Amino acid sequence: MSKISPISQTPPVANLSESRVSAANSAVGNDEPRSAEADSQKRLRELEARMSVLESAILEHAMVLRDRIGQRLDRLEQKFRYEADGLRKALKDESSDRHANIIQLTQSFTNAVDRVESKQPPVAVQDTLQDLIAALAATRTHLDVLAQAVADKRQGLAS
Repeated sequence: MSKISPISQTPPVANLSESRVSAANSAVGNDEPRSAEADSQKRLRELEARMSVLESAILEHAMVLRDRIGQRLDRLEQKFRYEADGLRKALKDESSDRHANIIQLTQSFTNAVDRVESKQPPVAVQDTLQDLIAALAATRTHLDVLAQAVADKRQGLAS
């Protein structure tokens, strides 16, 4: 049994592991820069693809937001126009009321002055002066109401 057949002969363990490690090192050593470069290029392509998807999503979202903001601004503008029309109509009504009151007041003053100038008896003059005083009081009241209305409108427009 001193003879060992070549088939049954096994190489020493240390030599076998060394040969495998050196073969792996030589294979990895040559391919390692290529695979690292390929991996980095693959990652770069993936990142670029992700970035382009994110960019398109951001742009789409920005356009949706722009449209929504535009619609909201349009609605606000319509509300402001509606309120402004209401205020315009109210001011026009108040203006016509003031105009009518001023005409009435002017007629009252004119009548009172005509009575005073017509040299009526003292009782008639006294009645005329009383009418004039009443007209002045009504005018003062009316002007106070108008001043308050103007102040309220200013305050309402300021806020």
